[in-house]
Amino acid sequence: MYGFSSTQIGIAGYEYWSQRQVADKAFHTVLLQIPDHFNEDAACLLVAPSSGSRNVLGAVGTSGIWALQQGCAVVYSDKGTGTQVVLSGDQQYQIDGTIVSTGVDTAKAEATVMQSSTALHVIQKHPYSQASPEQYWGDFVLDAALYGLELLQQEKRLKRQQIKVIAASISNGGGAVLRAAENDVNGLLDAVVAAEPQINLVHQYELLHENSNIQITTKPLLELSMNLSLYEPCAALHESLNSSPFKLNTMLIQAALKARCQALTDKQLLKGDNLAEQTANAVTIMDQLHITKDAKQLSQLNSLANMWASINHTYALSLIHI
Repeated sequence: MYGFSSTQIGIAGYEYWSQRQVADKAFHTVLLQIPDHFNEDAACLLVAPSSGSRNVLGAVGTSGIWALQQGCAVVYSDKGTGTQVVLSGDQQYQIDGTIVSTGVDTAKAEATVMQSSTALHVIQKHPYSQASPEQYWGDFVLDAALYGLELLQQEKRLKRQQIKVIAASISNGGGAVLRAAENDVNGLLDAVVAAEPQINLVHQYELLHENSNIQITTKPLLELSMNLSLYEPCAALHESLNSSPFKLNTMLIQAALKARCQALTDKQLLKGDNLAEQTANAVTIMDQLHITKDAKQLSQLNSLANMWASINHTYALSLIHI
């Protein structure tokens, strides 16, 4: 394991992997890392759920590496959303992430084999597990904490009161640690750090914006992403965003962005007799959604990466049970 700098000396230690279940169909992958320089005199355990829909190692770069550098153990969880590439032929993933053929030590390999329909088939547990895993995010974090504590007590002969437990992550992972704090009736966590957490609250508040106060009622992520996936590609062409940092990256998709403006106008979802009026109306709609000036600067990048479309796909399908 290496850190933020190319000069970081490798961090040696031991890893413990497991698949655990918190409810019907609600499975998650957990991974505990105990560095060789683990400080038993000031023992600490960081619980790091992945952000987005990443796999179990999704929080290594955001919180895990910091903890390892401090001599803490880290327990990761994919919070039921881990994404993985399907292998072809007779290959399988082992629990430690290495690849084997079905004729080599298959007892350690994953039990479920899915033949790829294409060369780049990707498994997404978040939308397709049929478990709606978001409802269990807090439970996954607490279960990971329990797993880490049990192993530390077993391997290092430490008692619970000797271990400081911190849950820390960003985005979806940040939302997960907040849910864990709310559900922590057994005192598994001592502290929580949530950076830019993705949370869905029914909340009203007043915001000072450009020398005036505006009243805001929050919207669920899926509703907001649906609107932005519609209007942001058109708004990305507005002249006010010509100096945005990713403007030049959209040169190859200019025709698609213009087509979006026209398609929305044809459906009477936008107003305007020309491109300038259409983009201005799209920006106005984003203003009504309370998208800040700074956030609009990412319109081209979001459109180029189809970010909102991927969120729509993931969260809508995670709520559908077949």
